[in-house]
Amino acid sequence: MVLIPAGTFPMGAAPGDIRADRDEEPRHEVTLSKAYYLDEHEVTVGMWRKFAAQPGAKASLLPLRASGNAYPVGNLSWHEVQPYLAWARATLPTEAQWERAARGGHDDFVYPWGSEDDVTKRNASGVEDGFDGLAPVKSFSANDYGLFDMSGNVWEWCADSRRAYEFVAETDPSSPATTLSMLRGGSRIDDPGLARVSYRFDVRLEEAYANVGFRCAKTIP
Repeated sequence: MVLIPAGTFPMGAAPGDIRADRDEEPRHEVTLSKAYYLDEHEVTVGMWRKFAAQPGAKASLLPLRASGNAYPVGNLSWHEVQPYLAWARATLPTEAQWERAARGGHDDFVYPWGSEDDVTKRNASGVEDGFDGLAPVKSFSANDYGLFDMSGNVWEWCADSRRAYEFVAETDPSSPATTLSMLRGGSRIDDPGLARVSYRFDVRLEEAYANVGFRCAKTIP
């Protein structure tokens, strides 16, 4: 896991991002009062298999659509990832934790690497990025926090339900998921514009898709 420092950052669409949706605005100041760890890459097939092999594990190998251990696991609902999180003594990141980490310390970045899309830095739709499907984790360069695949490959579950942004400063914002939860980061089959770090949308907790995965977070007490 990678340590993300506590601090204040502007959450929401970066200035000049003409692709921003209404729910990515207004940009507002958020303070994360505690440092936290985030998996350096998405949970992989190999990591899930290790979990599923534990005695009494509430898991199935059915979600494993990719054959190689180095590929991100997918086809898991929000509910289905919870036993893994308990086993790893971790949580899903909040939206604020995810977005701060994805920017890599650069408040005005639209993508984890800068302000413009770059096919050499993410796995999205098309084959220009070198992959016609999933890519093994760490196939692309890390952002400046040392995190891989914050854009593309598979969407990532967050801990929160959708909430509207306001023109107010917030500290450690969260909105615990009830029936819906947020996805971040885009995927291999999506337009690169959905891989922008501020893009957000929600799906039902029981839904599972092959292009949706997750990574773990651990907040320092």
